[in-house]
Amino acid sequence: MPEGNGGSPPEDEFDRKWRELTENVMGEARFKEPTNAERAKRGEQARKQARRDQRRQRRRVGRARLTIAAIIVVLAVAGACSGCVRHTRRLTARLVRSQGLVRSQGLVRSQGLVRSREEASRREGR
Repeated sequence: MPEGNGGSPPEDEFDRKWRELTENVMGEARFKEPTNAERAKRGEQARKQARRDQRRQRRRVGRARLTIAAIIVVLAVAGACSGCVRHTRRLTARLVRSQGLVRSQGLVRSQGLVRSREEASRREGR
């Protein structure tokens, strides 16, 4: 037994090697728990990000509504124009029928008010 000075026994080769092997067995932790300050900071960042996402979502919905409204307006105008064209064609057809005018290549000949196809062919044959 070592002499008793009240201290620890002298270190032999085996103890020294054993301590070297067991000192860093675990190494650094794979997962580190965040501190309270880090958790609070992450929570605040998450809240800010959620607010930003909500604003972006509202803008997207607003843009979608505006786009849909624009499409509806364009379709309504196109429908109204086609209705006007149809109405104008009907009126023109009625006028042609009532006046006895002759249509030539989709247009009503109004020069001299041609009354019949025979007359039109005679005038074109000159």
